[in-house]
Amino acid sequence: LDIATGARLERMLARPELRAPLVVLDLRKLTFMDSCGARVIADASTGAQCAGPRLVLVGGPPQVQRLLALTGVADAVGIVELAGSEPAIGALVQLARADEAHY
Repeated sequence: LDIATGARLERMLARPELRAPLVVLDLRKLTFMDSCGARVIADASTGAQCAGPRLVLVGGPPQVQRLLALTGVADAVGIVELAGSEPAIGALVQLARADEAHY
């Protein structure tokens, strides 16, 4: 996720038919992300907070997590850790459990 592919993700997240109350970006298979990719995620998170939907990340490899932490994106979005083979829907289960714990 870099300057070459970030614009594609940005366009995808902006498509009206893909808008949802919850968007989960699974970063586990990313092999590289630069600051442009982090910016796309940060912008999507800001847009999600303003428009109502929630953006959640499935944590990626250590180098991706490090960049998210260094850029402050990790503080702005929810990050769920899943095992490599666990389906991304597991993020929804974790979020539901966390929401229940708040009540």
